[in-house]
Amino acid sequence: MCCHKAGQYGEASMPQLCMVIEAVCFYSCAISSTRNLVMDTRDIMPDPCDARLIRINNCLQILSCLCSILAVIDDTFVEAAILLDFIADVFFAIISSCMQAQVDLELKASRGEPNWGRMGYLPPSTSKRMNQEGGGGGGGGIPMQMAMHGNRCSSCGTQSGPQDRFCNSCGKNLSR
Repeated sequence: MCCHKAGQYGEASMPQLCMVIEAVCFYSCAISSTRNLVMDTRDIMPDPCDARLIRINNCLQILSCLCSILAVIDDTFVEAAILLDFIADVFFAIISSCMQAQVDLELKASRGEPNWGRMGYLPPSTSKRMNQEGGGGGGGGIPMQMAMHGNRCSSCGTQSGPQDRFCNSCGKNLSR
């Protein structure tokens, strides 16, 4: 169990201040948690390629950290540490911008209400408040899972690629 709970730090009385602090001090956590919240509330399955890219990013960050530690111990690692730090930062910027683009696309193209019931820690009144403040989605277009990751088969529930015309598991025609 986590000892920190949502709502215990005064977020309700100062939401903008808390949002700024989160975005500035915990940038990667803010992006990742927002993406996960959007995917969870809209029943979107993450793409395996997304997970691989996130793992590569994590490995680059760890390698950069280890190389920087080695550079403190041995000066021959200084140039390698600088180069690896640059590569890790560029890769992180690319991955985080892709995550933000996915979230933006889903919020603009979402249909209907998010499934707040899946999120046990949010009060049931949250979705009504979000709608009144304009944050509850709506509009037309195609959902992120179709635009970025393909369709979900209505027969077996398997996620397919964006270019797949038939389900990889049961063979059902996905274009109908």
